[in-house]
Amino acid sequence: MATKNNESLTSLNVKKNKTEVTIQMLLSKTTEEVELCILSDANMRVIEYCDVSKYAPGDNYTQAKSIFDASWAEQEEKKRLVDRNLYFPVIDIKVQDDMEGFLQVNKTVPGKMSFNGNFIPKNREVKERMYFSASELEHWENAILFDPNNNTIDNFGIRTIIANTGEIQYSFHTLREDWSGEICVYSLEGERKLLAKTRIDCVNKTDESVKDNKVLNSLSWTIKYILKCINEKEDSPTYGGTFLLYDMDARTFLRSDWPWTWGIVATLLLKASKLDHLDIDMTMEELREIANSIADATLEQQIIDPKHQAFGLVRTTNEPGSTWEHGFQNRASTADTLYLVGWTWIPFYKATGDVKYLEASKKAADAAGKLMEQYSGTMIPQAYDLKDDTFYGHMFFETSMGIIGLSRVYMATKEDKYKKILKEFVNRLLVAFKREDGLWDTWIHEDNDSVATCNYFTKSFGYCVEGLLEAHIALPEGGFLEQAEKISELVLEAQFDDGSWAVRWDRSAEEVGKTDKGTALWALLFTRLYKITKNEKYKIAGDKAINWCMDHQYFGEDLMARGGIVGRSWTSGIVYRHWFDMITTYTMGFYGNAIVEGLEGGYNESN
Repeated sequence: MATKNNESLTSLNVKKNKTEVTIQMLLSKTTEEVELCILSDANMRVIEYCDVSKYAPGDNYTQAKSIFDASWAEQEEKKRLVDRNLYFPVIDIKVQDDMEGFLQVNKTVPGKMSFNGNFIPKNREVKERMYFSASELEHWENAILFDPNNNTIDNFGIRTIIANTGEIQYSFHTLREDWSGEICVYSLEGERKLLAKTRIDCVNKTDESVKDNKVLNSLSWTIKYILKCINEKEDSPTYGGTFLLYDMDARTFLRSDWPWTWGIVATLLLKASKLDHLDIDMTMEELREIANSIADATLEQQIIDPKHQAFGLVRTTNEPGSTWEHGFQNRASTADTLYLVGWTWIPFYKATGDVKYLEASKKAADAAGKLMEQYSGTMIPQAYDLKDDTFYGHMFFETSMGIIGLSRVYMATKEDKYKKILKEFVNRLLVAFKREDGLWDTWIHEDNDSVATCNYFTKSFGYCVEGLLEAHIALPEGGFLEQAEKISELVLEAQFDDGSWAVRWDRSAEEVGKTDKGTALWALLFTRLYKITKNEKYKIAGDKAINWCMDHQYFGEDLMARGGIVGRSWTSGIVYRHWFDMITTYTMGFYGNAIVEGLEGGYNESN
C-alpha cells in the first residue's frame, strides 16, 4: 500500500492542479526504460468482503437472520467462512491506454485468482507480481478473488512503462480533486530499483458555508453529488450508468451494475433541467444531455436477442459476491426491468418523443406477459440466471416494483393487451403476498408451499405502495388506493419525530439503524399520496421526511461525498458492507424527486 512517510526526492517534480497531475524528472542514460507507479492512499488498506464495521451492534453476520431472513444469513455465512476471500482495491485515477494495473501478492501457497470476474481468463495462477491491462480495469471498485484465502494483497496500483529519452514528462487525471498518494519511479535495468518517489497530500476541511437549508440549494447539491457517480470509463460494461454506493470508509464508489437505479437519477436530472435557480455549474441544456445519456445507457443493458429466454429483460445483479465470481452481470431481473420502464423509459418517451424508449418498454411488458403464461399459479420469477440459463424458482414481494412499468406502458399505449398483463401481474402479487392485515409476506417459492412471513422493511413496503398507487392511476376501479393507504397508515405511525424511519418499522433504530433509503422513498410517496388524496397528514409526513434528508446531507472533508445523505444501518451496502457509512445513489434520486414533486405540490419547509 502507499506509505505515509513524507519522503520527496527533488529530482522528481510533481504538480497537481485540481484533477490533473503532471510529472517531470530528468533521467540518466544508464537505463533504457523506467516504470512509473501511481499508488492511491485509498489502497493503504484494501477493503474485504468479510469486513465488519466498528458500528455494527454485535455480530455483523448473525444480524442477517434476525433482521432479514435465515436463508440470507446462511448465504452470508458461507461466503464468510469459505476458503476464499474477496478484496476490493480502488482505482481513483482516469485509466489511460498506456496504463496497467499491478498487484503485489503476499504468496504463501499455490492458488488461483480472479480479477473483476468479467474477463477471460477468469482464473489465473497466483504469482507474486501480476499485471492487468487497461481494458480489464474498472474505475473505482475492482475485485480480486483469492482461492485459497492464504494469499493476500501486499500492494495494488497503476503503472506505465516509459522509454528513456533523458526525461520523464507525463500527465494523468485523478477521479477526485482531493486525491492523495505516492508517485514512484523505478529503473528496470537489471534488478528493479527505486529511483525516486514523492507524495501528493490533500487535506480538506469541513465547509459548513456550503450548507444551506433551502430546498433549491439542497436539490442543487443532490444533483452535484449524482453527477459525480457517473461511470465514465468508456470500455466498461456499465459505461454511462451510475455507481450505486459511495463508501465513506473506503473513499470509493461501489457497484455500477444495478441499472434500475440509473433510471431514477436520469429522470430526476430531466425534471430538474426544467427548473430555475439551480446552482450546478452547468447549463440546463447540458444537464438534459447528461440525463439523456444515462437513460440511453439503461437501454444498452436490455437483452434484445429474440431467441434468448430473457428477451426484453435488463442485465443486472444483486446477489452478494456474484459480480466478482460469475461475471460482471449474471442475472436479468423482471422487477428491475419493469421499474426502469416506469421510472425512465416511458417518461423519456413522453419527454422526447423518441420511440426507442416505447419499443424497449413494450418488449419488457411482453416479457412479463410471457412469463405469466409459462408459470401457473401466482409465480412471476424474480430473475433469470444468465450463468445457469434458467429462471429462478422464487418471487420476492419487491417484485411489486414492476407494477409501475406495466401501468405506464398501458397508460402510454391504451392497448388492452397491456391492461390485461397489468391486471394479471397485480393480482398474482396480491394472491401470493397480501395478508388479512393488509401487509405483505416476503418470499414465495415455485411450489407455493414455502412462504417467508412479513419482514416490515420500511423501504420494501414503499415499493409495494408505489406499485399500488400506480395500479390505482391506471385502474381506479380496482380498490388499490385503499390498500396503499392501509400500508401507509402503519408506516406513518412508525415515523420518528425527526421525520425518519428505522430500517424495519417494527424494530428500534438502535437495533437495525435508520433507513436513509426508506426515508427518501417515503418522502416521495407521502408527497404523491397527498397529491392524490389531499389528506394533509400525508403532506406533513412527506415534508418531515424531506427535511430529515436535507438536514442529513454531508458537507464534511470528503469532497466526493458532499451533497450526499449518509446512511449507517444493516442495509447500508444493501448486500454487503453492513453498518458502514454509505451514500446510496437511489436515495439521492428518491430525495431529489421528492423535492421536485414537493415543489409542484407546495412543499412547506416549516413542517
